[in-house]
Amino acid sequence: MELLRDRAGTDDPDDTPAPRPAGRLRRLLALAAAVGALIAFTTLARPQASPSSRLSIGGEDGIEAGGDASTADAADREGAGGDPETARPGGEAQALVRPLDPSTLADVPANILAVGPEEWTWPSQGGALLALPDFSGLAREIRVVDARTFQPVVTVETDGSFTDFYGFTPGADALVVQAGGANGQTLLRYPLDPEQPVTGVDLPEGLEVTDRRPAMLADGRVAMVMRERSASESDSRSTVHVLVADLLAERMVVDLPLPGLRADFMYGPPRQDASQAIPGFAWDSARERLYIAHADAARVTVVDLAGGAVLAEAEVGVPVAELGEQPGHRWRWAEVSPDGTRLYTAGNESLAASSAVTPFGLSVIDTATLSEVGRIEGVDGVQLSPDGRWLLWSVPSMFAPGPTDDVQRVALMDTAQVGLVNLLGDRSAAYPLGFSLDSSHVYLHRAGSNVVVAYALPSLAQTGERRLPEDAWFDPSVGLLHEGG
Repeated sequence: MELLRDRAGTDDPDDTPAPRPAGRLRRLLALAAAVGALIAFTTLARPQASPSSRLSIGGEDGIEAGGDASTADAADREGAGGDPETARPGGEAQALVRPLDPSTLADVPANILAVGPEEWTWPSQGGALLALPDFSGLAREIRVVDARTFQPVVTVETDGSFTDFYGFTPGADALVVQAGGANGQTLLRYPLDPEQPVTGVDLPEGLEVTDRRPAMLADGRVAMVMRERSASESDSRSTVHVLVADLLAERMVVDLPLPGLRADFMYGPPRQDASQAIPGFAWDSARERLYIAHADAARVTVVDLAGGAVLAEAEVGVPVAELGEQPGHRWRWAEVSPDGTRLYTAGNESLAASSAVTPFGLSVIDTATLSEVGRIEGVDGVQLSPDGRWLLWSVPSMFAPGPTDDVQRVALMDTAQVGLVNLLGDRSAAYPLGFSLDSSHVYLHRAGSNVVVAYALPSLAQTGERRLPEDAWFDPSVGLLHEGG
């Protein structure tokens, strides 16, 4: 392990964010296919909702540890109808998901979960449950399993029209999805308790979803970022709206337009034939705040989600030149500490005229005063650990000590010591993977070798190393290894 002190230093090295509650990363797409003996289950009628739905207790399970995947797969197909092409939508190949020890990366004796290329593994807050929404467009169910045993908990059945999955509610007592239909888009809450009704709110006409994930608030409310529908698919710029939907009361409680915010939402790689500014959004669900880091200026906007109003706006962060309509893109990343006292922003720009990617650096911002209290140069995006103590990012070799060798390194910083950066691993190219759900370990991936390395926190001692098969990848946030599919 090496230490690197940032040349810019910090204005407030003693400020320490409080522990951060568990967050979520997006998961691997995979098609639902259970493996092993088919468990009998009872289907319970659900109260009529839009769309209609059912919730069944039980469902299909995984393979026991050490089981034969091919044999179990055949058994599953037989139980589902016997035809391997129709037993599951599209007859897609299955992937197997198994837990790894967060420290040693060794196999953990447990069931093996079978998934496929259109199903995600999505944890509840705290990680006790996994939801498996299927995005093949053909399946109607969302399986919920125990995250440790992979035993089935419930299976939520929809009419198959859900277009996005937003996760568990804070108490892990319901799932939130977005469904599309002839009359527009609807936000739906599916309780895990079969005795509770499905509820929902129609989203406003003329607005469309963005690539920014919603925030789950208390009392059945969900906050979202939407935008006014553009006149053409090639036009990425329109007015942003901040919405808060009360899914229990079935009404929209906040619809706040932000006409002064430039937001060119991207669906795909940055375009070099147009000018794009992509802001960063950071939800503080506990205090019901939204922080927006503007991409076309060094500016932060704070929105009160409860009151539906802009609380504050200030010029803060790394100064940037006026973007105007220069072809290229400018992107911002933002995340708030768990106690709401610190906002972290970073980003980069890539203009067609220069063809170079220029990092803005990391800014540490006091949310009470909206003033910068620390800065690290050369950073364009970071991950914050679930407990809020650590920041992780890729660092080009020009910022590493010693001779330049044109390799990517992995940088880790304790948020209590802004400016003191640890470089993980040897001098081979590596990339950050992320943190364990309990923030006890951090992981990197060695480029070109498909090797995952684990380090303990806070000691930074290497505790495990594992070479993965070519068709495998490791999700550190849930400690799961995905193979095949």
